Order: sequence, then structure tokens, then C-alpha cells
Amino acid sequence: MATQYDSRRLDQLFERDYLDAHAIGAVIITPPGQPFAERSANLQRIFAGDYGLYIVKDPTRVVSFAGGASDFITVSNHTIMADGTSMGGDAIIRRNWFPRWEATVNGRSTTIRESDDGYMRVPVPAGRVHLTLRYGLDWLDVLARVAGILGALVFLLLVCVPKRGIRAID
Repeated sequence: MATQYDSRRLDQLFERDYLDAHAIGAVIITPPGQPFAERSANLQRIFAGDYGLYIVKDPTRVVSFAGGASDFITVSNHTIMADGTSMGGDAIIRRNWFPRWEATVNGRSTTIRESDDGYMRVPVPAGRVHLTLRYGLDWLDVLARVAGILGALVFLLLVCVPKRGIRAID
């Protein structure tokens, strides 16, 4: 698997292992890379040209449980929810790990570990699993947002409030 961009290794980016490891569902490719995509058994061309769009055949989901993929997954800005059946072990979440992520499994808080590839792993029991990850805000995030809003208000006041001239008193 290529760790840096190398045009001589483009074909490796379209191998099943790489696509599955990163839960890639579609790729947009410039003309130099399109011949590699055309030869890949894992991609289906939607259109080609200055930029070609290819979808991955049978893509891997963002969340997989030990023993298989999740049955249902919802991903929004700050929340990932997945339901499915696990054989026990770790759920793999193919999103970048960061300390502010918080996880619950079947309603109970649990730990999140960073995997070797920078994604997240969460321990899950055998059986039915409902996994929820939320990206939490800490006090620094809240403070930065408040400061941004206050800065915008001060700017608007400086720009919109009419300036009064200084008059000399005789």
C-alpha cells in the first residue's frame, strides 16, 4: 500500500485491500490515472473526461463489527451511529481518531482506542450492537466560538454605528 503519492503505484490505490481499509466508496480521477481505474475490477466508471467518476463495487462501510459490516449506519457532522450483529471484539470505525470522540455501546459509555492506521476501535460484545460516537466540545471549543461571535459583533458595531465628529468647545 502506498504511503505517499507515487504515480507509478496508482494501480495499488484501486486494490480491494486499500479500498476496504479506508471505506472508500467513490473516486474522482484525473486523466493520467483513469487507465488504472479502467483496469481495476473493483471500480465501475460513471463518467470520464477531465475528471472521471468511478464508484467502488461492493464498498466497505465506515463501521464494521467483528464478524461483519454493520447492518445500518448514519453519519452526520458530529455523530456516527451503527447497528448490527457482532461476534465480539472490536468495532472498526474508519474515521480519524481524536480525543474528543466519545462512544457508547448499547447505551453504555466505553473507551475508544486509536488503531495503527489512525482510525478508531471500540470494544463491542457478541450479539446485537448499537454503537454511537459523538464528537464532543470542550471548554476551549466553546470559548473559541463565543470569542468569534463577540468579535463579529464588535466588528459590526465599528462598521455600522455612525461616527460622531469631535467638536471643539470654545
